[in-house]
Amino acid sequence: MTATILGVRALLVAALAALALIAAGCGGGGKAGVARGATLGADAAQLVPPDAAAFVSVDSNLDSAQWQRVDDLTKSFPARAKLLDDIRGELQKRGLSWKDDIAPALGAELDLAVLGSGKNAEYVAFAKPDDVAKLRALAAKVSEGTDHYTVEQIGGWSVVADSQELFDKVRTAQSGRSLADVAAFNNAWSSVSGDALARAYVNGDALAAKPKLVKLAGKPDWFAARVAADGDALRLEIASHPLAATSAPKKQALLGDLPSGSALAVAFHGSTDLLAQASSTKLGAKLPLKQLAPLLAGDGALYVRPSGLIPDIAIELAPSD
Repeated sequence: MTATILGVRALLVAALAALALIAAGCGGGGKAGVARGATLGADAAQLVPPDAAAFVSVDSNLDSAQWQRVDDLTKSFPARAKLLDDIRGELQKRGLSWKDDIAPALGAELDLAVLGSGKNAEYVAFAKPDDVAKLRALAAKVSEGTDHYTVEQIGGWSVVADSQELFDKVRTAQSGRSLADVAAFNNAWSSVSGDALARAYVNGDALAAKPKLVKLAGKPDWFAARVAADGDALRLEIASHPLAATSAPKKQALLGDLPSGSALAVAFHGSTDLLAQASSTKLGAKLPLKQLAPLLAGDGALYVRPSGLIPDIAIELAPSD
């Protein structure tokens, strides 16, 4: 059975929404002192079929150092209260509560594998819950339409899927070749190593099926990303191979120069090729990218800092050599 986008959203919305509750200090229920950020996703990848289009791993231990840092960073963020209201509302719509339904069902790590692409995409989730019965109940609650999620135990993990075919694919990966044996995945995963809230990998073949992304980013072998609460900011790191359109910033010191109260910081290295590709997109055509090209073609850092009702958003640029 092929899972629909709506079905997958239903499966994950409770878990992802619950993770954000840590920003309100409403979390807890995780295993204190367990820091899995640096090895996030490594074990679960051994159960994922080698041709997976994408793989995402999230630290769901709300007592981890990473999530506690998020709590500290967002306490003064103006959008925090509204975000929390939206999250609580979404959970209530589904008859769910963090304490009773979600916390015991997640465990310290939540992983999602995407198999296939487009209308044929299928999804498998992996967790190590404190209470397997709670995970089964959660899977049943978020099942919608033709998507009927069940849980099976495979390789020490609780695997969530909506068909026996998917469970069989996981068992085949466990006993044979898995994503963890794929060189491209290992290169991608190591490129975004370190403590993280979440890490993600996308196969280049899956991206090739998206013409708009190809137009913007070229045809890389893979994309990888990491989100981490690091120092005084929430940082997003993105890598790809080959670096067709852009490359990593050469002057990481820019991040160290940003205001200490920044809630989000992203370092980047622009290029004329990347800007030209972005200008050719529908959104890019509406932006003054040609005029900004001389400024954005080098190293820079974007940051967001709380400031009253509307946060400050600014870009710092390194002088050209």
